[in-house]
Amino acid sequence: MNIEITDKYHIIEVKLTTNMVNKNYLHLNLYKNDSSSSFKTLDVASYDDTSVTFQIKYSFFNIGDTLTGVRCVYTGSKQLYDLNEGVTLLIDGEEVANIHSNTYTYDSDSLKQGEHTIQAVYQGSDSLTMVATEPKTFNMTSTTQNGQYKLEFVDDKLKTLVWGDGTSIKFRLTRGGVPVANKTVEIIPPKGGEPWSADTDSNGLVGFTNSNPNFKVGDMKIGAYFNESQTLYAKVYKDITINKASAKIVVDTSSTYHKGDYLKIKFRDNLNNDLTNEKVTVYVNGHPHTRKTTSNGNFLIKLKNATTYKFKAVFLGNNTTKKTESNFDIVVSS
Repeated sequence: MNIEITDKYHIIEVKLTTNMVNKNYLHLNLYKNDSSSSFKTLDVASYDDTSVTFQIKYSFFNIGDTLTGVRCVYTGSKQLYDLNEGVTLLIDGEEVANIHSNTYTYDSDSLKQGEHTIQAVYQGSDSLTMVATEPKTFNMTSTTQNGQYKLEFVDDKLKTLVWGDGTSIKFRLTRGGVPVANKTVEIIPPKGGEPWSADTDSNGLVGFTNSNPNFKVGDMKIGAYFNESQTLYAKVYKDITINKASAKIVVDTSSTYHKGDYLKIKFRDNLNNDLTNEKVTVYVNGHPHTRKTTSNGNFLIKLKNATTYKFKAVFLGNNTTKKTESNFDIVVSS
């Protein structure tokens, strides 16, 4: 049995030479971030009479993920091969990746432009002898623009946003300076988010708003990449800070109120969603009343006397919305 691993920038191909006939029973399990459970199982991408090839795509991972295990299994009757048993990746004769190492992380962006050689070596086990691939030469070119494709942020000066304010974060895909339409671009969210893809419009644009559920308050790195082939691709990353928004405190101060009526104070977030079951404090003539909002985001208080009440409503803050205050007067008739 032989193994060949080829780095194709955004697709790593794992090729196994085997005499197994039924390729439908071969799968590749991937492990990341020291987890004992595989997070993805790959089917055979292509095969011929003597070998099978799997494709590990860049889009399988979030920023900050670490690939810690690759295991090929044969589900027909027994496990066929375990890449965790000492497969190393060599570039220019130096070991750059040990697939079973818990600290393994490798990004081809760290390579200088120019020609490099890549080789995979399996150290052997009780049942298999040591094998090594023939060194292959590849040319490392620019990772931002390759084959005249380029991905860029439309507003490169955009660095700070307010959560849920509807700001659109857009990327533009061009080739030779001309916008490219109807191409699928992968959006890479911060660690913990789910990657997704979208097609560029007639102006080469693809984007999302900062209220997307993958994006939280705080500092984050987001990215996008386009991959047409081994030599035609582009990618870009950007650091952005999303700050908390102010709450919206809504009260009807123009209505006529009478002794015994209830005043309704509504609390909403920046997306106009009701802030339900949230802790708030309402000061009535300087006296605090603290409790949680209702299922509709309301705070109700009875107007017991015919007088002018001075109110201060305070939302105390949560993960997306900062502490917010509003002062108002309510005149109550008898």
